[in-house]
Amino acid sequence: MNLYDLSIGEDKMNQFLSIALKTHFESLKVGGKGENYWQCYQAFLKYCDIYGDCDLKDLFNNKLLRQDIVCACASYYNSSAKAHRKEAVNRFLSAIDLFYKNYIKKMGGIECSALEGGCRNNEMIEDIEKCLNTKLKQEIYCPIDDKIEIEIIKICNNLKKSDFYKFGQKILCNLLLKYGFKLNLLVNLKKADVNDIDGIITIRNKDSVINLSVDKSMVSDIRQYNMVHRYPNREYFFLNTKGKKITSSSALATIQEKLEEVNNINTTTLALKGVSKLIQKGLTLSEIKYLTGFETKKIEDVSRWLMNQEDVESVINNKLNLIDI
Repeated sequence: MNLYDLSIGEDKMNQFLSIALKTHFESLKVGGKGENYWQCYQAFLKYCDIYGDCDLKDLFNNKLLRQDIVCACASYYNSSAKAHRKEAVNRFLSAIDLFYKNYIKKMGGIECSALEGGCRNNEMIEDIEKCLNTKLKQEIYCPIDDKIEIEIIKICNNLKKSDFYKFGQKILCNLLLKYGFKLNLLVNLKKADVNDIDGIITIRNKDSVINLSVDKSMVSDIRQYNMVHRYPNREYFFLNTKGKKITSSSALATIQEKLEEVNNINTTTLALKGVSKLIQKGLTLSEIKYLTGFETKKIEDVSRWLMNQEDVESVINNKLNLIDI
């Protein structure tokens, strides 16, 4: 059974929409994006059963309404085991926006009033909350604490350098903890973008490209990783044992397995530890977004988390006094 076959067991499903969603999703996978959008597209396709097997132009020009997006999202929220906070609603709306913008609109001759200009907005979310009859909570991500970071570093240092997959996890983990990169930036990192002679990594964010001089302590590890790698002519810098590009679930599999009893451990909370260090170094919110790929909300969450770790009043007064001097 193909996990990504939208039409399995659903004779009623719109075959035109099914093929379009599958084609679009495959293109996202090739580009290393949208890994978490699959269930969103399944829910959207299932909801659109109400319009039968009409073609895409008829569906988007004449049938699909704003209320349909609301109801489809509510259906996704209620049927998904993972969808339990506002992030899930935002994920669904982002997935639909991306499908409409990057696939449907490019067909030409289509203008869906419900989706023009994007559907991820506060008004849409409020309507979805009314449909669900609940006030959605915003998930707050907190960085790992210093004690857990020490434990993780200890695990990383004990990973075999001769095992390229495990040793690669050490490098990836250190990049998260040091620089706070959003994981997809490292998953999609190309071998050609890593200069192990000068210690420069080219980070390609959605809206920016930055040549980063990495910490000298990491350069020797990067060189060693390239020396022991089973696939020297690879396209992507980090691969799994089968020579495939890593995914979000396999990126730190060995490390997470050793920490399975510890809560709050995932690639996001590790990266946010790195973000907290960037904040403490004095980088601005815009600079951190530019470097890491994280959205404003998560960076602000980390900033608030840091404030709770210190005497805010004293810190503010000390900084103001330094400015006056």
